[in-house]
Amino acid sequence: GGEARCAPWNDNWDFRSSEEKTNVVRHIVLVRHGQYDEKGKGDAAKVLTELGREQARLTGKRLAGYLPAGVQWKAVYQSDMARAKETAKIVMTEINASMPAVALQDPIALLDEGYPAEPVPAPSTRLWAERKTWEHAPRIEAAFRMFFHRENAPKVKSGGQTGAGNASPPSGPADPAAFKDEAKKPPASEHTYELVVGHGNVIRFFVCRALQFSPEAWLRIAVYNCSITHIVIGSTGRVSLYTLGDVGHLDPRSQLTYGSASTHS
Repeated sequence: GGEARCAPWNDNWDFRSSEEKTNVVRHIVLVRHGQYDEKGKGDAAKVLTELGREQARLTGKRLAGYLPAGVQWKAVYQSDMARAKETAKIVMTEINASMPAVALQDPIALLDEGYPAEPVPAPSTRLWAERKTWEHAPRIEAAFRMFFHRENAPKVKSGGQTGAGNASPPSGPADPAAFKDEAKKPPASEHTYELVVGHGNVIRFFVCRALQFSPEAWLRIAVYNCSITHIVIGSTGRVSLYTLGDVGHLDPRSQLTYGSASTHS
């Protein structure tokens, strides 16, 4: 009955701990694609089922009201596989119907489905060859590094100004007392929200890597079709998992699926 131990947290996990700090808190919202035809020959034929399209529509409606009032999605990304692109298109239709239009970024192949690490414990039925993990793991790790990091500090331009432009200083006399009071206040956090439509294996790996759990544990996690996973990266580099595989927007009796079959079968 040994005592459970947690490995020490690595504050420099993104190699940015020594950089100038910002007040930006990054929210990465991950959505798994809807149910699709797994029997399709080739990626282009593996399109969403009727249920998968309805899952995507309901997910879009949920995400359209997901953010705090007055806040916009900073960017929406998609993998380069047919089922994710179709899901992203339906989701975006719902989001843009209820808030100012957000552009869907071009597909990113780094986000494509794959085998991110050899799972521990090994599954009883081997679904892939070790070579597939050898091929896919570096790509999926590159995707993680692309999306998961604390915000960069704004670049300072010549003359000491940031990218804010050549704004004129405020007119009127300076009040030293006002500056003193203002200096006591920590800068308010700025929250940004990015949406990524992708795949189950990749999302599970991202969760493990972001929380500094063993990546080989990814297969111990389940995320259903069109589930929502929400990870937050603070300005100090600390990471929190807000939601994992949230499916509250789907009917548990008829719309929850993990693959081609109902989760209850």
